[in-house]
Amino acid sequence: YNTNDSAPLGAGQESLFTTVVHELVHGMGFINYINAASGSFDGFPTAYDTFIVQDNNTPVSYTGLSDADRLVAITNNNLFWNGPLGVAGNSGVRPKLYAVNPYSASSSIGHLDTTTFDPFGMLLLPRDSSLVQAQVALVALERGMLYDMGFTPARPQVLSIAARGGDHIV
Repeated sequence: YNTNDSAPLGAGQESLFTTVVHELVHGMGFINYINAASGSFDGFPTAYDTFIVQDNNTPVSYTGLSDADRLVAITNNNLFWNGPLGVAGNSGVRPKLYAVNPYSASSSIGHLDTTTFDPFGMLLLPRDSSLVQAQVALVALERGMLYDMGFTPARPQVLSIAARGGDHIV
């Protein structure tokens, strides 16, 4: 892992900072607990699940689907985020989620769609996305999704703290 985010990544390197932030956001609930064999939830739907809809034009709640319909939905490339702040952060358009066939336990549903968002290099794309490593902050869409789930993702600020003798990130 490269720990110098001000320098370009070398061949085969990943940004430690980007990786940590990406995984922390998953730990905050940006994840889907679906049983890919049955379509049922492993336990109960999460806050994240409650904002997912199938079909951008005539949205149907993901949590309201039958297990059989949900099993189809996780690979039909037709799942979207429906939280108001995530939608607002995407210029009023429901953000598309990564729901490709075949299903990938490590990438499907819990990331933004690579076809739609990879050119923008967002942080919450699957790790194999070509541009995810270049990101050092969440964009408005990603922050909006976290706000929808009940978090307040603030941007770090550098404040001068004279008593400590220098600048500190808070």
